[in-house]
Amino acid sequence: MKLQLQVVNDRWAKRAASSGELDDGVSYVAEQWQIPGESPLTVRFCTRKGHPMSSFCHMQESPKRAVVLHHTSGLGHLGTLMGDREFISIHFMVGRDGNVYRFVDTEYKVNHAPPFSTPTVGIEVDNLGRLLLKDGILRGEAGTPYCKAEDKEAYVEKQWRSKNEKYWATWTEAQYVAVGQLLKAICHKHQIPKMILPEEHRFEAFDEHRDIPRFRGICHHVNINYGNRDDLGPYVDWDKIISYAGLSVGDCFNNPAEGGAPAKKPAQPQKKPEPPKKQDAPKKQEPATKAQPAAPPVRAEDPPEPLPAPVQVDARTVRLRIGPRPGRIALSVRKPGEPIPTSPATSTPSAPAADGKRDDFLRAAMSFLGVPYKAGSDKPEQGLDGAGLIGLCLKRVGAFNAADEVTAAVLAGLYPPSGADPQDPPAEIVPGDLAWFGSGDHDRASTQHPMISLGGGRLLGPMTEGGKDHGAVQVVRVEDVPDHFAGWSHLDDLGKATAQTQHPGDPPAAGTQLSAALLPEGPAERYEALKKVVADRGGKWKSGKGEVNLVGIQDLQDLCYRSPDRGRWNDTLFACFVDQDGNKLSLELRASLNPGHDEDPKGAWNLCNGSYAFQLKDQGGSKLLVPEGKIKGWCDAPGRGAPPPQEGPPQPGDALCTPALRMLPQWDGRWDDEVLHDSKASTWQNSGCHPCSVAEVLRWIAEDNPATAGKFAFPAAPDSRISADKYPLRMCEAFWPELRGEVKATKPGDPKNSKVDHTALGQAAERILGMPKDARKVSLGKDRVAGVKKALARGPLVVCMPGHFVVIQGIADGKLLIVDPGNVLVNHWEYADGGAIEKGKGMPGSDRWQGGKPPGNEREPRGYVQVAIDRKIKKKPPTQNKKETDEAFQKRKAAFDSDNEPIKFLDGISSPESYFWAAGG
Repeated sequence: MKLQLQVVNDRWAKRAASSGELDDGVSYVAEQWQIPGESPLTVRFCTRKGHPMSSFCHMQESPKRAVVLHHTSGLGHLGTLMGDREFISIHFMVGRDGNVYRFVDTEYKVNHAPPFSTPTVGIEVDNLGRLLLKDGILRGEAGTPYCKAEDKEAYVEKQWRSKNEKYWATWTEAQYVAVGQLLKAICHKHQIPKMILPEEHRFEAFDEHRDIPRFRGICHHVNINYGNRDDLGPYVDWDKIISYAGLSVGDCFNNPAEGGAPAKKPAQPQKKPEPPKKQDAPKKQEPATKAQPAAPPVRAEDPPEPLPAPVQVDARTVRLRIGPRPGRIALSVRKPGEPIPTSPATSTPSAPAADGKRDDFLRAAMSFLGVPYKAGSDKPEQGLDGAGLIGLCLKRVGAFNAADEVTAAVLAGLYPPSGADPQDPPAEIVPGDLAWFGSGDHDRASTQHPMISLGGGRLLGPMTEGGKDHGAVQVVRVEDVPDHFAGWSHLDDLGKATAQTQHPGDPPAAGTQLSAALLPEGPAERYEALKKVVADRGGKWKSGKGEVNLVGIQDLQDLCYRSPDRGRWNDTLFACFVDQDGNKLSLELRASLNPGHDEDPKGAWNLCNGSYAFQLKDQGGSKLLVPEGKIKGWCDAPGRGAPPPQEGPPQPGDALCTPALRMLPQWDGRWDDEVLHDSKASTWQNSGCHPCSVAEVLRWIAEDNPATAGKFAFPAAPDSRISADKYPLRMCEAFWPELRGEVKATKPGDPKNSKVDHTALGQAAERILGMPKDARKVSLGKDRVAGVKKALARGPLVVCMPGHFVVIQGIADGKLLIVDPGNVLVNHWEYADGGAIEKGKGMPGSDRWQGGKPPGNEREPRGYVQVAIDRKIKKKPPTQNKKETDEAFQKRKAAFDSDNEPIKFLDGISSPESYFWAAGG
């Protein structure tokens, strides 16, 4: 098994040799940071395509008085701290290559160590941190294999707070040197004291109210969040950090700033200092497996008069002046025989595996088509997730041993990701490689899932959020995966050679007839290949002469080459049998995927999910394939059956929901200043776009649509206290009676972090309408105009444009007719090639599109918007605030411009939702 230590070292060696382009869409420019009396420190300032600095830090400047040291607990993925985890970021990362990488201006705030983030600068050292020993292999917390027990330089064995905190990944010597130089440069720039606590107090928890406001100097994450963090502990060589950074050891709570202005004398008289006393042990609050912080010393006294700064002589010698007050000096002295090794910084890259395994891997993966999705499972009989599917197939081709645990974290660590564009994979990506989806970064198994690339924009694997076949293993387009795209991984253990051609991105020309993908052409070989497919799926194969095996796969249109020509074969199906002479045969059959598109549906079988038996029978001198017993098929003798066919392809021209949708603005005076949920800062006016959009559609179904008006009642609680004209609030009261008109929040009781629970809102609307769970979700596919037209056949379409929900009402004259409950499109967007977005007109048969004649704000023309389908739009540029400096404004505008790529409206939307009254057909 390949070990993470080698993978990570290879990754950092490649970055060290780079002249500006890194992986994951990151590039850098070199900058010089001053160190008094020494050569400047070269820092690599990083930017990431599609992720401006403003997307992962708070760009408000604040003075700094401390530095907080961390380790990443990860495997060197840059995207983790540059947008993949939203506003969890860091100012600097120190790589295993000894280079310093800067992500954020040090004047700005990043959420690296709450509640001590605002006045501090954060440094992450790339290091896996705590390791667990199992079967001679030291693994990360997620189970990723890091190194062998005999790799003594790769880890340090030091028991710390609990029995599980014994083994720790070591830093490279280059990292110690870089951290020391970086601390000097930061302290010089921000006038932070170059001081660290003595060893006996270095790992204590800070009191949020007593200690954090007074601390100045160098600390680490353990001090700030003792119960949940282990970065950094005594397993780090603190003497090296102190020596390389030139730190002094002393009281960081009552000492003036080194190199800066001395602390101001307090206005009030000084309190009499309390005599030193032994502290009582703290009460246990955490489980027994976690040690608790020792009680911090009493730090209630005011700062003494400033003394000359201590001078660091070497790692164990400090020269300082003692003042008139009693005190003590603490030095960090290592016990004899207790060296902390440094991690090996280089390794020999492993040679790629012999070619030939990649096609076997792909065939193995295809054999699991249709297996249900189940999170965390690698057992096909129960279901599979992405990592489970990939792990099984890699074991089949010998890339892993049968007993190996293969998780998403293991895969991401062994096969490093690259590239951030789902439509443009890196050059080394070939069919059989991986695509990653989800939030967070690849070494975080709980937030990432992989799928297998088939080339041509197609992927194979289960979908965590459903899609076709309720999430079963399937073939989908990259753009149809609902999760955030996170990158590509090349499986170098499979080599590069493959006979698999790129899966077609588009159907072939009308009338083309091709055989199914990945199957041999010879009848006997194809017979054996299909037999293996059935065996892998747990099916029974009939080998007797004259017995027929009918082999097809769910959703054939994505698994086989096809002819989209109406009236011809829409897909390929196979009948496998042994004839009377013992020949193995595999016949291609006519299989009408959708008999609704077939000019002669009678006699064509459209099979539902299930297992069916067929046999060959003589009829009029020819062989016919006929079913044994009852079978569900669409086309019975009269040409009818079940289930009904899918809707046909949308016809060209307009697509309108009539009558026009009536508007329910977020800023309507009936509810604009009402609290949206338990966050007092969140009102309907500033955050109510999604519930207002859903209420608009429900009112259209209940009151305006001739097919459903009067048959479906707008939702209301039995004991409603909200008047009937307050539609959005009344709807939410019906969904969640206990909230009395407020929207359900993602994190109730946490006003700072709670948002509208969009999933709960959609599911509640589905229940009211009698829709199946998640039936509201629409996959628009590659032809988004056609997908919208198809959805509009049922009613208005709720979509999320970047940061805001609106409703698509129709398509007319090449324009989308949109109802915008917040006037965001007109106020904040414009056409990229010039011109304002049109408002208030465009509905055929009317000189102004106003959605009927409702009272008050509902007829506001700015809420009825027309956006041309083929023109790109972009956000309007920001304007300068009165209190904002020119420099600050130009910096904010540059960040805005870098993240303001023009897009077509339909290309920028997500989460399309179609609501309909299920009882109404």
